Amino acid sequence: MNVMRSPTTPITGGVSQPDLSKLHIEDKESLVTFRKRKHPMPDQACKCSYEIKEIRGKITRMTSMLEKYVESNQNYSMQIKQNIIKTHVTQLESKITFGLPKIDAHSTPSASSTSQSYINEEMIRELKERNERDKNIIIVALPEHSTSNIAERISKDEFAVMNVTSAVEIDIPKPTRVFRIGNKSRLTFFYLNARSIRKLGKFDELKYIIQSISTTIHVILLTETWIANESQAQEFQLPNYTHYYNFRTDKRGGGVSAFVHNNLKHNISESIYLDGNNYLWISLEKYALEVGLIYHPGDTNYKKFIEVYDGQLQQRKRSIVFGDFNIDLLTK
Repeated sequence: MNVMRSPTTPITGGVSQPDLSKLHIEDKESLVTFRKRKHPMPDQACKCSYEIKEIRGKITRMTSMLEKYVESNQNYSMQIKQNIIKTHVTQLESKITFGLPKIDAHSTPSASSTSQSYINEEMIRELKERNERDKNIIIVALPEHSTSNIAERISKDEFAVMNVTSAVEIDIPKPTRVFRIGNKSRLTFFYLNARSIRKLGKFDELKYIIQSISTTIHVILLTETWIANESQAQEFQLPNYTHYYNFRTDKRGGGVSAFVHNNLKHNISESIYLDGNNYLWISLEKYALEVGLIYHPGDTNYKKFIEVYDGQLQQRKRSIVFGDFNIDLLTK
């Protein structure tokens, strides 16, 4: 290292330099500066530059190889994951396929649970109807009006009801509906096991019996009609009645018929011949009632008959049933 000292000769000009001879020893030492001189660059390139280039080339090749390895490793890992996922999916599908029959078996409601559910629904419906009936008022001995105009008759009935109820309580509200009940709203049924109305004189005998009854019979019900086809069924008609029927299609005997008076609004709701049994259901709109007519000959499957019949009953809110069941409850 070369040490350069400041000149001792004073220099005049814009720049003043201190006179070191006039300074103390401590001050002189503090004003001494040290400078590193740059070594001259060699005229030829250093030998290590070739080695550096070679190292850089190797690094580049290694980097490229490493990138390719990482890429191939990622592809391989992705393929392994996809295979694992496919394996799991296949296993799940097989488990699901194996478990579906068990699920269906458990999800299918039993006859007892269905019956209990129906009983619960009926109880709830009955409680609701009782709650509604608590709001009803029955008034007797109101005079009946002779007018044939329905709207006028209803208006007079409402006026008569308000006269009675307002006498009990002044602020009683107007009734939402007024209708008459009594003898004229009763239904009359006639049931007979005919043992073939196709026999000579058998249907004429039935007509004489109906005519001998003074009151109007609303529904006439017959079992074992022995009707075998549509054309035979059309032969048996009663004045002012509609004939509904259900007959056997595979052998002789059986069959049911219902004659419904035309002063009622009625229609057939169900007619089935199944396993040798006849099922016929007629709906009476005014009474919100379904009339069932059933024939079970006794030589058919008892359990199947009860199952079908019970299902039909559960579908109906309000019904009355007639028929020939041929079931000995002491042996069943």
